[in-house]
Amino acid sequence: MGRNDDNARTSGSGQHDGECAGRAGFLARPAGGRGGGARCGAGLGNVTATSVTVPPSASQQMLVVVKGLSLTTGTPAVVLVQPRQAVNQNMGWSDEYAVQVITTSKTEIQVLVRRLDLNSGWGQSLRLDLFIVD
Repeated sequence: MGRNDDNARTSGSGQHDGECAGRAGFLARPAGGRGGGARCGAGLGNVTATSVTVPPSASQQMLVVVKGLSLTTGTPAVVLVQPRQAVNQNMGWSDEYAVQVITTSKTEIQVLVRRLDLNSGWGQSLRLDLFIVD
């Protein structure tokens, strides 16, 4: 065991047993944030974090095309999309939404937004936060 790694066991490959399995790019650091830690995998690659505003919709679902991306591949390893209300304060709305990535390319991603709590559209603007690893 090295210094500052009381709870971390390291295998012969330099990976922390159990902590990094299946997590490419995860950097394990000892308690207190000191020391180099062990790098698990080759790293995250190119990361893009962005958001788009979606206008109100009269229908229950809307296809949103996120344009202007500069990805290195048309099939990113990870595309995470999180819907939220566009205003950054509690408005007391109980709307529920699901998002589904439909297609990806180097320059755009198509996302289907669907309201779940009612069989109707929505009157607020939504914000889609995107985290892309390519």
